[in-house]
Amino acid sequence: MVSLHFHLVFYTMASKLPSTSSQESDSKKSRKTVNIEKKLEVLDRYARGEKTLVIVHATVLKESMLNTIVANRMRMCVFIVFVT
Repeated sequence: MVSLHFHLVFYTMASKLPSTSSQESDSKKSRKTVNIEKKLEVLDRYARGEKTLVIVHATVLKESMLNTIVANRMRMCVFIVFVT
């Protein structure tokens, strides 16, 4: 009897998941990619001590993208060393 209850709860939980319609997927924003040269420019400016807002205005990137690049700088350094 207990296992029947768990199956019933699982079934009701699964039915509450949102469905993906074609209209929702069409309205999604596309991801923007930043090339490695732009990332290296951002990291160079950041290492020289420039303020993040100055870098954002100079490179026309969003502040969240700049913060992501700075946060992932060690991973990118490992990638560059591995490639070269």
